[in-house]
Amino acid sequence: YIKRARIDSIKIRNGQIESGLKKGAKDEDLSSEPGLKRPTSSTMEPVCPMGRMRRIVKLDPEVGNVTKEATALVEKAMQLFLEQLGRHSWEMCTEDGRRNIKIQDINMCIHQLDQYHWCKADFEKPTGM
Repeated sequence: YIKRARIDSIKIRNGQIESGLKKGAKDEDLSSEPGLKRPTSSTMEPVCPMGRMRRIVKLDPEVGNVTKEATALVEKAMQLFLEQLGRHSWEMCTEDGRRNIKIQDINMCIHQLDQYHWCKADFEKPTGM
């Protein structure tokens, strides 16, 4: 993630991308994990529009003005978090022999993995745990 963040930071500074990754942008395949495919151009669009991200960040009363770079970094962090949560939820789903992720898979992932302990309160504990 650090290598990917550095590359995106350089691209933002050079004006190659405004927010997230634009469609058709060339990006190195930085994944070293087996089975993780390089995103296609249709999935390289930002997860959330920059204006919406800026409004979400400004909901915190301690935050004043937010620069484009800061908004882009928050957006990228959210995108990486969602990719990771989705990947872990997919693993939970395939352990049960299914191909569709259900809310129970996300709940199970959040309650079983320590890295998601900060958001356990927002997700109900799955039955059978």
